[in-house]
Amino acid sequence: MVECYDCGGGTGVFGSVALFALEHDRALVEADGSAPSRMRLLLKTVGALPLGDRYVGKISYSGGQLTIGPDEGRFAGENEIARRVPIK
Repeated sequence: MVECYDCGGGTGVFGSVALFALEHDRALVEADGSAPSRMRLLLKTVGALPLGDRYVGKISYSGGQLTIGPDEGRFAGENEIARRVPIK
C-alpha cells in the first residue's frame, strides 16, 4: 500500500491509496537462438482507493483491514466517515 498524490496542473492535489502485490513469473531470455527462461519478480497494481482533494486524515492497516479515516482538512465534506476495506 502506498499513499499517492497527483497534481495534474490545476489547483487540485488528489490523493489515493494504491494497492500492489508482488508476484513471481517466468520470462524468456533469448540467447544464441535458444529461448531459456528465468525467474522474475513483478510488481502488480491491484487497485487504488481515492482520497479526494487535499485529504488530511489517518490511514492505518491492521489485521487485514485498511482503515481510511475521515478527511479532517479544510476541503472535507459535511458527513465524513471512516472507510474500512478488507485486504486479502
